[in-house]
Amino acid sequence: MDLAETPAFEAMAAPGQRLSFRLVKGQGELFAISKMWQDLVESSGNPQPMNSPAWLLLWLRHYGAGADLAVGLLYDGDQLVGIAPLCLRNYVYKLGLVFRRLQFLGLDANERDGVFSEYMGFTARKGYELAVARDFVDHILAGDFGTWHELVLGAIDVDNATMQMAVAAFAARGMPGEQTGTMRGYHIRLPRSWDDYLKSLSSTSRYRLKNSLAKFEEWTGSEGWILKHARTPDDLKEGYEALVALHSERWRVEGGEGGAFSSPRFTAFHWDYLTTQVASGGAELVWLKVGERPVAANYTIRNGKKVLASQYGRVTDTPTRVRVGIVI
Repeated sequence: MDLAETPAFEAMAAPGQRLSFRLVKGQGELFAISKMWQDLVESSGNPQPMNSPAWLLLWLRHYGAGADLAVGLLYDGDQLVGIAPLCLRNYVYKLGLVFRRLQFLGLDANERDGVFSEYMGFTARKGYELAVARDFVDHILAGDFGTWHELVLGAIDVDNATMQMAVAAFAARGMPGEQTGTMRGYHIRLPRSWDDYLKSLSSTSRYRLKNSLAKFEEWTGSEGWILKHARTPDDLKEGYEALVALHSERWRVEGGEGGAFSSPRFTAFHWDYLTTQVASGGAELVWLKVGERPVAANYTIRNGKKVLASQYGRVTDTPTRVRVGIVI
């Protein structure tokens, strides 16, 4: 059924008491509400780390040149119940036509250099999803976010109920959107223990994994191995240098270029993010060493019970049957 035909949508579209709206256009004002913003993300039905101030304010610092802030806030009294982290940017098309685009913060103008933010969307406190979706759509169409020629809500989280309702609200107001799938996200549901995980695999996958571990142990021999976690500033520096070097090595061999870390601002962005998030458990950096040599590194972003794969690197000169990527 079309969402616009459901009773819930009819309730959303009905006139009633509106939430109060405020537009943030200055960075200082946005930084000032970061604590309330983080609380809102954590209280939402589907919190995503790339919608948080930790990620988006850092993106603004490293990638925000040319982006004019247009962040919408919705309040119920003094309580922040919704945020639309948007900005206005100019995009030049053929024949020199310049279009003013309203889009999410975190989306990159230069894809080769960007941080590939994903699972974007409006964030609403639980119980306010319908009202937040309705009000943000109305304010966007009324021009309260500024003047724009095109609205591109890219890299959205399809499980974000507020965004589903917003898309339906746009359609109900005569602006049907075109939703385009850009990639499929693969995931694994992890059981409570390693043994349970092994049991969940097919016999072929289970053999491949166990064989990889055995071949790795055999290859390390007397040198031994250790899996390190970044917990202190010194650990983080060592691990990050290993990640950058191993990621770049892998890309040079497989793709002919140095990969994303060949960009200074990409490297600086993730270093800054890790330094703020590792201590709080919002990110994890681990690397595998054989003797004194790093052979694989893995960087993940944590969101409650979800772990998002971010960056990975490994050596490329191991024997054929030694799969350090599987091992880590």
